[in-house]
Amino acid sequence: EAFYHYADLISNELEELSQQLDSQSTDEEKSDQNELLRQNGNPVLIICSGPEERAPAPYYAGGKMRRIDREQWWEKYDGDALCCFGHYWRLFPQPASTPQELKEIRLTGRDLFHPVEAQALLGPKKTAMCLDFAVGLRYEERGFKLPAGGLGTHLAALRLPEKNLYLEDGQILETK
Repeated sequence: EAFYHYADLISNELEELSQQLDSQSTDEEKSDQNELLRQNGNPVLIICSGPEERAPAPYYAGGKMRRIDREQWWEKYDGDALCCFGHYWRLFPQPASTPQELKEIRLTGRDLFHPVEAQALLGPKKTAMCLDFAVGLRYEERGFKLPAGGLGTHLAALRLPEKNLYLEDGQILETK
């Protein structure tokens, strides 16, 4: 029932956005609106990769310049149930051994979690947790000849009910 309610809300929003799109003046704005409609108007994409919004500034990620960014929906999540999610490439601090010039490179777009610690629970009730620690960037670490985790990446699992993070290098971290 909640899904159908959400689908109706999306349908109404799509209609409004479509009307706005017709009145947009630039090709760039129309392109952004089309991208937002494609993502935010598709319940499957919302569930798999979350809602999106216009980025505060264009950024480079995934081999191209982008103007659309993931929405920080967890900042408004006030549910009592723990909500674990991925697809947002949260990072741990880079090790001291990482060269300074590489520490300044941002390979994933803006940091949606800064200044919150990587093992911190999120949201007003601390009931959301991103478990995606950018392990997909390991190819970049290899390209820069860095050890695994050199850019702040980790493969992690959350153990319940303790809410401890288990990292691939054997570290066990308590969530905060």
